[in-house]
Amino acid sequence: MMRLVFFAILVVILFSGVLAVINVLAAIGGKSDKREVDTMPRTFSRIAYVVLILLMLGVTSGLLGAN
Repeated sequence: MMRLVFFAILVVILFSGVLAVINVLAAIGGKSDKREVDTMPRTFSRIAYVVLILLMLGVTSGLLGAN
């Protein structure tokens, strides 16, 4: 069990290190002022958000994924 905890901590450390490198490279390279246009319909976005919330509640309450 401790190996799993240590592995999770290692993954978090590596992930945060990669994010730090990406942020440094983005700061050095300069950011463009172009904004991406959101092409997803508003209704689809809301439905996806509600489904995500329901999925998170189902997993945390044990209704989804429990044996």
